[in-house]
Amino acid sequence: MTWKNPFYFVSVFCRALRPELVGEMSLQSDAIIQALVQELLTKGIAAARAGQRHSARRYLFQATTLDPYNEKAWLWLSGVVDDYPLMLACLNKVLSINPHNAHAQAGAKWVRAQVAIRAHTGLRWLRGRPKRPADAFAGKLPPWIAEQLPVHSARPAYPTSRRKWVWLILVGALTGLLLLLILSLVRPSTAAAWLPFLATPTPAIAERTAALYAEFETAWNNRDWPTALTYLAEIEALDASYPALSSGRWATHLFWGQQLAQAGQLREALAHFEQALEFMPAEPIAHWEYTITANYLAGEESYSIGNWARAVEHLSVVYGMDGSFHDVRPLLKDSHYQLARQLQEAGQLAEAQAEYQRALEIAPDDQDAQNGLAEVVALLTPPTPTPTPPPPVQTGKRIEVNLTEQHLYVWEGDRLIYDWICSTGGYGSPTAPGNYQVLDKIPNAYASTWNLQMPYWLGIYYSGNLENGIHALPILSNGQRLWEGYLGQRVSYGCVILSTEAARTLYHWAEIGTPVIIHY
Repeated sequence: MTWKNPFYFVSVFCRALRPELVGEMSLQSDAIIQALVQELLTKGIAAARAGQRHSARRYLFQATTLDPYNEKAWLWLSGVVDDYPLMLACLNKVLSINPHNAHAQAGAKWVRAQVAIRAHTGLRWLRGRPKRPADAFAGKLPPWIAEQLPVHSARPAYPTSRRKWVWLILVGALTGLLLLLILSLVRPSTAAAWLPFLATPTPAIAERTAALYAEFETAWNNRDWPTALTYLAEIEALDASYPALSSGRWATHLFWGQQLAQAGQLREALAHFEQALEFMPAEPIAHWEYTITANYLAGEESYSIGNWARAVEHLSVVYGMDGSFHDVRPLLKDSHYQLARQLQEAGQLAEAQAEYQRALEIAPDDQDAQNGLAEVVALLTPPTPTPTPPPPVQTGKRIEVNLTEQHLYVWEGDRLIYDWICSTGGYGSPTAPGNYQVLDKIPNAYASTWNLQMPYWLGIYYSGNLENGIHALPILSNGQRLWEGYLGQRVSYGCVILSTEAARTLYHWAEIGTPVIIHY
């Protein structure tokens, strides 16, 4: 017997003296346990506030072990564990005890937000990559803990009568045990007749499961996943209702799957994500991992057999969740391109145009997609006579575009007043050199062919029935600026592209009829 359960001696002493006292002492033992839980909770909170997170975890973990339904202990434990999945597990435990706990609700929302942020900013610590520590608070407590109580709140004191009662019971039990041991040494034959309980007791199931769980934690920390699952199976054989079984299996399968995913073993990883969901079906992290992995594998398989529409369907889900997940970016871009070629050959030109545009949203400088889009646009928009422009305005103003340098120059007479980097048409739809002039000015033009907004539009010449012009970086329907970061390269569909600030300045400076010279 170990000192982890000091109340064993109290119950033994009571049975030896008066068996009818056992029920009463059991109630007293419960009171002592609650007193110890409160003492551990107080020490854990004090350590957490002092920044001693390791000590706080130890005290609070002991408190939740003695009292698995202590709402406050689980809440504080969520603030000192070292990673987001464990934080969320502790907060879910609080909400299972009290679904209306506002601090736990706020904490769970905060943790899920952090997970989402990291998933979409490329950190991807959830798939087994080196994790960013959850306690990124520089010694501070997370918001749902820091805001619930004053920083310098007083430590709760126990009633003097309760402390005295606890110490009296412990001292009495130890004194009685000492007397019984002395008696067994002085007159062993007599003592043996009525002290059979002095024999070494068989370890209780609770002690054996606790020891096995400690071994499980060691294996889990060492990332020895098969051994960790073996210990959990042994715990289940002893006590199938052990409270940490489901969460332990969930965490083991989840992190094992993430490690396999990092190594590129996605099918094996998917099997572990499925098993993690069997133990905690509503858990969001395992669900996210399962969804992205399952769709990637389905998209990869569809790509390998040339089912482009199916590949686009699955890979688009993955790209929307994490655009840097394995090889999803090149696979999805090529799936859009191949689907566009397939639709173009079938005469479905509008659908093909949309697929080319989606491929260019992923890879704006892809020459094959640019050329394909130019072909479809030419087929959809046959050339029409170019309108005769009005005579140029004689103001001394002129705009010069150098296609070789990818620069736009603004002149007033012989004085250069602006010099900006620009982007002109790609190789499939080049900007045509020539002498033009500003035909029209539109604050925010709309290109229905590509579903683009083009701020600060200055029209300069027609190509078929489409007008090319000078404008700011175009805006996609989702609000993203197309070709951002590509200024200085030939990427457009024929127009001259400037930064938003430069386009705004030029729009207000230029007049209808201002000459525009485009040359190499």
